[in-house]
Amino acid sequence: MGEKARYARSSRSCDLLRMTPALAEAIRVWADDRGQTSLLAEVTAGCETRSELVGRRGLMMRMMRMPERTLLGAVLTPAWLVWAVRPEDEEPTVLGVRLAAVEITDYARSRAAGLVPDAGVYVAGLLGPSMQPGTIFVGLADDPDGRAFKERLLQAWRAAQS
Repeated sequence: MGEKARYARSSRSCDLLRMTPALAEAIRVWADDRGQTSLLAEVTAGCETRSELVGRRGLMMRMMRMPERTLLGAVLTPAWLVWAVRPEDEEPTVLGVRLAAVEITDYARSRAAGLVPDAGVYVAGLLGPSMQPGTIFVGLADDPDGRAFKERLLQAWRAAQS
């Protein structure tokens, strides 16, 4: 038998102009630092997701240092997924991946979905500035805007694979 959802999530479609300023600025700085500012002109979809812990933080959640509240802003281009995550009152962290270089899996189709209800995608590949192999969960709400962003992301990822 599965657990209850750990986070309550809500998503809204937005572009960088309507995204929470700290997230949008972090994404702009990430692009500028990598000489990739032109990719921000190619954005085809954007989304912001608020996540809040449901219930108490158990031992595992504390050991994994899982925050009680996070804000995620993501933008999608035909070739890139770039997202910023801001836990509670911390500075945002940004990660960007070339869609052709990663594997993106719908969480609903994963084994974990049968154990812990949630919505979003797994991004697997060489991640971060050090290009280490890994997998990251990108939480999105199971609401119209969250589902729409996930579907556009999966379509863009499939297109980038060909």
